[in-house]
Amino acid sequence: LNKPKGMPTHPAHGRLNGTLANAFVFRYPTLVFRPVSRLDANTSGIVLIAKNRYVSNLLASEISCGSIKKTYIAILDGIPPEKAGTINAPIARKAGSTIEREVSENGKEAITDYSVLAIGDGHALVEAHPRTGRTHQLRVHFAHIGCPIHGDGIYGRDADDCTGQCLHAERLSFTHPTTKKRIEVFAPPPQEFADLCERYRLTHTF
Repeated sequence: LNKPKGMPTHPAHGRLNGTLANAFVFRYPTLVFRPVSRLDANTSGIVLIAKNRYVSNLLASEISCGSIKKTYIAILDGIPPEKAGTINAPIARKAGSTIEREVSENGKEAITDYSVLAIGDGHALVEAHPRTGRTHQLRVHFAHIGCPIHGDGIYGRDADDCTGQCLHAERLSFTHPTTKKRIEVFAPPPQEFADLCERYRLTHTF
């Protein structure tokens, strides 16, 4: 599914309606909502859903062995020091918070590969490939190198030209559980994302 920005994956924190789970159950009333991948509410893009428990277990195994590959694009406040690099910084829950994470030597391993696609007006458009799947990993990692994701009010600062972080899950590939064929899906970024790229002269063509 291509989740829009602003929609939570699951009902939580008093919000019981308007979630991806609600939309899925409405569209597939005979199925149980079994997301294999998840996105923060303000992150748009691809979420992989299993239609039954058996397939869910198979795809979970793919995640464990690193067979499911994810590609994100993000607009950053600031420009990374290298055109391409790897951020290897462990992530832990921030003390006293149930939501925030931070880079900590006591955290779990977290590794992100990234490359810069375009720069302009003090911003960068990057492509990111997380090797691990820690909560808020990309948001924490880019803030850690001094280039928080644009609009991320938790790890950077709010922006007046968007709501929430400019982060989009653009591609996802996996091995089909029954046919064993390699499947790759693509979701173009939302119009707001494309408009901001134009505004900041980030000239990458999607």
